[in-house]
Amino acid sequence: MVFASAGGRRLFTRKTRPGAKGGIPAYMTNTDLLKITDFGIYCPEGDFFIDPWQPVAKAVITHGHGDHAVGGCRSYLTSPATGEILNLRLGQDTPIQVLPYGDTVSLNGTALSLHPAGHILGSCQVRVEHRGWIWVVSGDYKTCPDPTCEPFEPRRCHTFITESTCGGA
Repeated sequence: MVFASAGGRRLFTRKTRPGAKGGIPAYMTNTDLLKITDFGIYCPEGDFFIDPWQPVAKAVITHGHGDHAVGGCRSYLTSPATGEILNLRLGQDTPIQVLPYGDTVSLNGTALSLHPAGHILGSCQVRVEHRGWIWVVSGDYKTCPDPTCEPFEPRRCHTFITESTCGGA
């Protein structure tokens, strides 16, 4: 379980160790697979940012809203529908790679896949796996049915980073 505040960039994590019998809890900091930086959520092993706050070299985007998809990045990775939205917002020349839900790509030996978030058309959760650890970043999500998008798909993970507009800090 993770509590994150994008504005304050504070993060608390409760995880279970990979392969631990009975899911023995291991309390750790956010200095593991994903880190909060001045540019956003960063994966040092894969060398990419998820929903960066400033332009970066490699951006993985959860959905097309402006607070998640900043312009000026050298490259983008996202779902096909969000890729179309980014083309409209950022221009047809924007270097966008699309990844269908459930497919996996390797970024510097780190496995990354996208899964439906149920928020808006094309919204996705980002699943990151490296050396047995699995982290999921939700971006915005919604668990109630919405005919305009794929339904939220829960993913097993050791750490879940969720965005919460009204969660308090």
